[in-house]
Amino acid sequence: MVLITTALQETFPKDINKKVLFLGEWCKVYSNKPAWQKFNSKTMPYHWDDRKKLYTDYQNIQIIYEKILLELSSKLNQTHQVNYSLRYWRILIGPWLGYFIQMLFDRWFMLNTAFDSNQKYHCCIIRRDNYSSVPYNMNSFEQQFITDEWNEVIYGQLIELCWANKVNITRIEKIKQAPQPIAKKIPIKKYIKEAILPFLSKFFIKDNDHFFISSYLPLKVELKLQMRLGQVPNLWKAQSLPIVRPCAKQRKWRLNGEKSSDFEKILRKMIPMHIPTAYLEGYLILNKKVENLPWPKNPRSIFTSNTYFSNDLFKAWAAKKTDWSFSFWNEEHCINV
Repeated sequence: MVLITTALQETFPKDINKKVLFLGEWCKVYSNKPAWQKFNSKTMPYHWDDRKKLYTDYQNIQIIYEKILLELSSKLNQTHQVNYSLRYWRILIGPWLGYFIQMLFDRWFMLNTAFDSNQKYHCCIIRRDNYSSVPYNMNSFEQQFITDEWNEVIYGQLIELCWANKVNITRIEKIKQAPQPIAKKIPIKKYIKEAILPFLSKFFIKDNDHFFISSYLPLKVELKLQMRLGQVPNLWKAQSLPIVRPCAKQRKWRLNGEKSSDFEKILRKMIPMHIPTAYLEGYLILNKKVENLPWPKNPRSIFTSNTYFSNDLFKAWAAKKTDWSFSFWNEEHCINV
């Protein structure tokens, strides 16, 4: 039987007479219906359709998250020769780690269920470089994990590391990368808000100003709010980090904490394979960028919408101020769902 893990047609069998097990409904994209409906197939039920199991798993994953966060924080302190608190690392790497653990558990459990039988499977895995899927930062990770390509990498690595003796693997050629989208022209109003106004307002900043960044408030509302707080309005723009490529030599390590489950064992192996370069190879560059930011040195409060989650430069800046006393306001968002 052929095991199919994603909707990538390159991994589908050429022989339509082969029996197929689809790991989930996500493998059967409606637009590709002619490609998958021709098979004699079964589709596995999704484990988190059971809401009681979802809640139980959520509680267990939170326990694992806290354990791994402690281990990874210690490892990163050692690697970078720093001594930051757990709270610092929670702010910086916590969003990525939380998402990664939940996603990896989901994929691992589905595969574990499929292989929990005497069935011998055949599976096509795309030939890739071991670190081709490493994200540069949290923002690039968010763009990756929704793609079939990223998920195919995760499934392929899990199969090879955990169930190689239960599957015949065929390596196939790497999928061609889609071309980068052409940059669109910036509307004049957006240009004024994101470029001209921040440039002019930087001459009036104070180190203890209230700090607004990516608030998603209407421009007039944000300007009025800042003036009512007694400061010259400053419109800060979230800054990006330079791209830093993964280095295999810097990833030859493993977390060595207590392994109380099979999942935790594989999790500790795969974190060094997938941790964003901003937290490892590019960490020095990240810190230098933080030191050169023109933002207030001692803000009385911080207001943001989602920058605290997806922008690593902002998180590194905020994490370094965790010993300071300031208010941190953000619009309500659902994260790690």
